[in-house]
Amino acid sequence: MEQLDADTSADMICPSEDDVSVYIEGRASATTVERILRHLDRCSTCRQILAHAMRQREHGPKVANRAGVLHTFFVGETINGRYRISRFMARGGMGEVYEAWDTLLQERIALKTIVCTSLDDAKLLARIRSEVQLARRVTHPNVCRILEFGLHHRNHQDRADAIPYFTMELLGGETLARFRARRGIVAESEALPIIVQVLEGLSAIHAAGIVHRDLKPENVFVIPAETGRLRAVVTDFGLARSLDTLDSGLQSSINTLVGTPAYMAPEQAVGSAASVSWDIYALGVMLFEVLTGQLPFEGPTAVALALARVKRVAPAVTTLNPQVGHELETIVARCLQRDPKHRYPDVEALRIAVLSIVKSARPTKARHGTLFWWALATLGGLLAGFVDPIQIFAK
Repeated sequence: MEQLDADTSADMICPSEDDVSVYIEGRASATTVERILRHLDRCSTCRQILAHAMRQREHGPKVANRAGVLHTFFVGETINGRYRISRFMARGGMGEVYEAWDTLLQERIALKTIVCTSLDDAKLLARIRSEVQLARRVTHPNVCRILEFGLHHRNHQDRADAIPYFTMELLGGETLARFRARRGIVAESEALPIIVQVLEGLSAIHAAGIVHRDLKPENVFVIPAETGRLRAVVTDFGLARSLDTLDSGLQSSINTLVGTPAYMAPEQAVGSAASVSWDIYALGVMLFEVLTGQLPFEGPTAVALALARVKRVAPAVTTLNPQVGHELETIVARCLQRDPKHRYPDVEALRIAVLSIVKSARPTKARHGTLFWWALATLGGLLAGFVDPIQIFAK
């Protein structure tokens, strides 16, 4: 009986990252395989993490091979007789981004290709088309405008090739990731106005029934405005999916892990249903990174990151940046709660909490400024003999 209890206790211990890696790669010993399988029978969290890791390993090379082409389009190429490619801008996990000239509307736009594997092509294209239609509903100064979706057909290496793409507003400025890299740790007073705008944009996205699913500094642009203030714009809806339950069947049929591992909520990493709480968690990670220059969790692989978020509590922001105020530290900590029920119920509640910090700072500054000028004017009046000291203290 004692031996049985010991075995049961050992089975409840989550496998290490190394054990998971060798298991996925098929290099685990028979003893390790048996121990992991026994644990998976008892731990639903590890079972889901492992399932998604194996799917990612299966689909990853196919996506990487397609994305590994030097460039999908070349400068001067015209897409669908309308968009003339001006320059290559960037490559990400979903595809490539180009600056293009819209010959019909005579304006510069951004054109983004979408990596599409041969597996589930029809379903994936249907989802993308649906998402672009959803995204076009959102019109907000803090959200990048999505314009059109299309397929560019051409022959490539003796075969017909259909390249999905969508066009969007061409943004100036720089990503929040580059902004932070240039500035290092961003001061609270500078970070808060940017975060408030991100939340306002995210609120508009959620109001349209969309979860962003891949919110991160690379998907937020910081643009200098004519007023001298910075305009923050949320972009990249390539991974967004409708909150409408009518899409649930389509979602479950596409067995791919979407999002960026470092910014995924614990429940997102294990494949739960899409929720606005995912975006709230991602914003917490983003705010943590902006304020400290580091991520709350780090790991060499997606599996390591997923396990860390599920098993560990995020460190306090002030352990890395003591200059952050207690109110903001509390907000970040609540966003990074492992249980989504303990986070903010929606983006609007989070926005109000952040705004309360911004507003509480303004009156203090104004009050101090008013007191200074009142004191200076009073002193000047006393010296000039124009103000009666008794009248002052009688007020």
